[in-house]
Amino acid sequence: MLESLRILENNLKKFLAEAFGSSGSAHHNVRFRYNNLKLFVEPEIGAQPHFCINIGSTDACFSLETMTKIRGHIGADERFIIRWASRPGIKKMLGELWQEVVQNHVQEPQTTPQPEYEEAQPAQQAVQVNPPGKTRFKGFADLYRSIQ
Repeated sequence: MLESLRILENNLKKFLAEAFGSSGSAHHNVRFRYNNLKLFVEPEIGAQPHFCINIGSTDACFSLETMTKIRGHIGADERFIIRWASRPGIKKMLGELWQEVVQNHVQEPQTTPQPEYEEAQPAQQAVQVNPPGKTRFKGFADLYRSIQ
């Protein structure tokens, strides 16, 4: 599954770089724009087969059946992503990926291990007794240094 996901990601990166490179874009480093592109599937969103794309700080999810955007916004890249996903081989691979993720998600319920918390202890280092018996409170910086 992970291998097919990476293949699809790389294929989309190449497709977008070629699409923007051939569209007369003034960007010289178009291919570097998509270095952080991520493709993923979230079965928690709903039963409708879909895939999600994350580029930088923006993301969007697209339906596999209707090839329309379900949620999110990516900008001008959306039309090229829909064009890429509509290709027969890509659409088939995305559908297989969706099925595999949904089957694994249903078969293995997510169990998050509960963290073990220790009972809070009073801060012994916050108060320091000076030799003559006077109590002095340390500043935050001294306290921070003492616990490292």
